[in-house]
Amino acid sequence: MANNPGDEGSEDSPGDFTLSARNRLRVTAKVAIGVSLLSALILFMVLYFVLIDHSEKNYLEAIASLTRSQQQLAFAMFVAGALILILAGIITWLVTLYFSHRIAGPIYRFTKNLELEIEKGPVSTIAIRKEDSLQALSTKLETAAEGLSRYYDSQKEIVDQIYRLVDGEYEVDGKEFSKRIDQLQKTVSSQQ
Repeated sequence: MANNPGDEGSEDSPGDFTLSARNRLRVTAKVAIGVSLLSALILFMVLYFVLIDHSEKNYLEAIASLTRSQQQLAFAMFVAGALILILAGIITWLVTLYFSHRIAGPIYRFTKNLELEIEKGPVSTIAIRKEDSLQALSTKLETAAEGLSRYYDSQKEIVDQIYRLVDGEYEVDGKEFSKRIDQLQKTVSSQQ
């Protein structure tokens, strides 16, 4: 049984737009480790500046310094927590933006291709970037567009032949005309 894109344990093929379980885990682990290391760095920096040893010479100054440090600790922890949340939010936003553009870019190009096909008829398609997702879908759309173009050309050729028959360009009897009409009907019914 073939694995579908995004199934647990499936591998990414160049056209899959979903991440396999292994790649989802890898991306999640990288982001989590990065945010954790950044959070730890911020926390240690805040604690270092709050709990600096002022090396007072007498006992009363040391107690006063320790009391000030304890009073500042709650505020310092609040600031550190806020910084961690902001940075985690920014990192999450950037990762989301990156992966959404890997999908949105190809969809935009597909839309432009379809608009060109509608406006101008069969035209060459705008290829998506090699690093974009949806490569398999792009190939399928190109194949479908080429098939549609071939179908359109064959229908146009048959219709042109019938017009030439009707206009009397060819000398043909009723059987030949019926044969051409039957050929057109068979082609149309086989393409549906």
